[in-house]
Amino acid sequence: MLSNSKKVAVVTGAAQGIGLKIAERLFEDGYSIALVDFNEAVAKESAEKLSKEGQEAVAFKADVSNRDQVFSVLNQVVEHFGDLNVLVNNAGLGPMTPIESVTPEQFNQVVGVNVGGVFWGIQAAIEQFDKLGHGGKIINATSQAGVEGNAGLSLYSSTKFAVRGLTQVAARDLAMSKKDLNIKRKIIQSIAQLEEDDIHQLCLLDDLQLKNTLYARFKE
Repeated sequence: MLSNSKKVAVVTGAAQGIGLKIAERLFEDGYSIALVDFNEAVAKESAEKLSKEGQEAVAFKADVSNRDQVFSVLNQVVEHFGDLNVLVNNAGLGPMTPIESVTPEQFNQVVGVNVGGVFWGIQAAIEQFDKLGHGGKIINATSQAGVEGNAGLSLYSSTKFAVRGLTQVAARDLAMSKKDLNIKRKIIQSIAQLEEDDIHQLCLLDDLQLKNTLYARFKE
């Protein structure tokens, strides 16, 4: 186990799928984990399977499209664990939506979760890092669909392009304000790569390494 026994990571959309795999890997690396998901029952089952003596995984319910709930859940995490070091904004919806079929309800739901969830997550994490008096890492999961538009995925692709732009702007804004915070944008090349390598490696980088990696990517 790596020396992360006192560190706390939050993963959104962590009840199952990619989010759960990210949580499992971070837990394996020694982090205490907050599994945030709208499906509280499944998140609790996943957390119970992870937890062991001396290391804890806890489920928290939140609708990440709701700003108040995102701020509240990160407050709850810090109250429970006493710290926050990593936030992985993973929660997302990916319905098949040919552009002519998209309804206002679908638009609001998908944009609210996929973009709003990341936006509110960044804001809420900044608030907690400021209160705790230290920096941290915010990792925003995007997708190949945010690099090249995929037929039939008008909403999903649009939101993933948006997340890429949002992450770049947030990193620059926070660098200008001299906050001790690093944000890394990672374009997911494959699910396996994200599950087993990328999130794990990003959480292990120290601040200087992460900052250099971030700025090098921006200059490409």
